Amino acid sequence: FKLADFIQDFNNFKQQHSQVTSVVHTGVAEENVSRHGILEINKDRRVLKFLEKPKPEETTSRFQCPCFYLMSGECLIFLETFMNNMKDQPLASKDATGTFISFLINQTNVYSFHTEGRFDVGNLNSYMMCHRYFVQHNL
Repeated sequence: FKLADFIQDFNNFKQQHSQVTSVVHTGVAEENVSRHGILEINKDRRVLKFLEKPKPEETTSRFQCPCFYLMSGECLIFLETFMNNMKDQPLASKDATGTFISFLINQTNVYSFHTEGRFDVGNLNSYMMCHRYFVQHNL
């Protein structure tokens, strides 16, 4: 996707709300729902719920949310509250960025920007696949 389009979309929402967070979503195949954070969004692209790796039967949404977020500075006030709320939780729940997005949904305006496709670069093989794609497409 074009980063400039994502930023412009964020700025459009920021004109309406001083506290705003934008995330990215793209489609996900049924068999891969439980491997990704899934967004439930309304027709205005407002994020209603973030589900961390749900079973396919736990949601009708097929929008995965890569870890790509943009927050207004005014949203950073929620980070300290979130960290205080999570201080006694296991590291795995504090370290999952989707947990913070779930928290933000109940605090402020979170919207999503649709893009087509994504690369999930989580290991050397997926990095090599991504690299080959960009070389082949001269990107």
